[in-house]
Amino acid sequence: MAQNPQQPEGMKQWGQAVARAWSDEAYKRRLLSDPHGALADVGLSVPPSLQVQVHEATPTHLHLVLPPPPGRAGDKLSESDLDQVAGGTFFTITNAQCCFPD
Repeated sequence: MAQNPQQPEGMKQWGQAVARAWSDEAYKRRLLSDPHGALADVGLSVPPSLQVQVHEATPTHLHLVLPPPPGRAGDKLSESDLDQVAGGTFFTITNAQCCFPD
């Protein structure tokens, strides 16, 4: 079954991919160049229609991802929707040496 790595059911497999990339340079290169294949190796089957890009963060290079808005394109968000987005979930990898240089 295809999964989205950003959904809860795919987070465990993504964690396994990250841990493997930290300890296996060949796997890390494959994850960066062939995310679909490398993620499948850890049991995360990503839909072929979902384009995946993996970027490696460094102490001097931070990647921020702007997610798509909730709902259908063109829908306006209510104040309640905006409050939920502003207070939403943020995923972090807690074992990483992070985050912002001095």
